Amino acid sequence: PFIGLAAIVFGAFFTCCGGCMCYCTWCCYRDLIPLTIEVIATVTSIMVRYWSMLWVSACGAVAGVLWSFLCSATVLAVHGWYTRTMATTPASQIEVDSKIENIPYFVFMVIYFWGGYVAFNTCHVAFAGVFGSWYFGKDNSSTVCKSFKTA
Repeated sequence: PFIGLAAIVFGAFFTCCGGCMCYCTWCCYRDLIPLTIEVIATVTSIMVRYWSMLWVSACGAVAGVLWSFLCSATVLAVHGWYTRTMATTPASQIEVDSKIENIPYFVFMVIYFWGGYVAFNTCHVAFAGVFGSWYFGKDNSSTVCKSFKTA
């Protein structure tokens, strides 16, 4: 009974908070709706003109997924090696410094996020190059390829 009542109270609280945020968003950003429509129309016209930008985003998505699989496989391999080493080494010979025990996890997270952001930012810079070329009127048939090479 108490858990059900608590769930109802929390649900009502979060629903009220969400409603208040929607109302504030509507009041504060209502005058920006025409600008948003103009930006979306411009982006759509550029995307239709350079449809190969979709391949850039697909390549970035595939690179991000492959990076995740590569990092996951590496972590599993290192964990398997470490577990096997711990299972075959006598406990008296194991020296573990508690101060540096979690550093490999930190290093893995840095490598994982760094690689993911490289894939993301490559797409971002390629898109920025296409939009910049369009804006300054220097676009031609190979704008996407040039932007992707620059990225």
